[in-house]
Amino acid sequence: STTGFGKSAFGSVAQSLGRGDIAEAIKKEKDWRHQYPKHLDAMTDQLCLTATQDPEKMAQALRAGLEQARAMEFESAEGTTIKLAEAMAAKPKKFETVKV
Repeated sequence: STTGFGKSAFGSVAQSLGRGDIAEAIKKEKDWRHQYPKHLDAMTDQLCLTATQDPEKMAQALRAGLEQARAMEFESAEGTTIKLAEAMAAKPKKFETVKV
């Protein structure tokens, strides 16, 4: 499930904006799958407001979310665990055609 990952990344953005209340609401949401839009709306409203008052703070908040996203670990097809940032930095594999 990516619920914890999403809540963590979006919570980091909210916290970086100085909106601990939004971060806490995201963290405590029990029905994230159905309720996330209201939290993302609140965070987006704050991002827009912050962009007009302090664009650098807004950019820093978005970078915090990206850093959290890049820290996500997932299991590769080979069974190893790797962080998203490491996977993105790895040499890309070529696509191949497979018959099913």
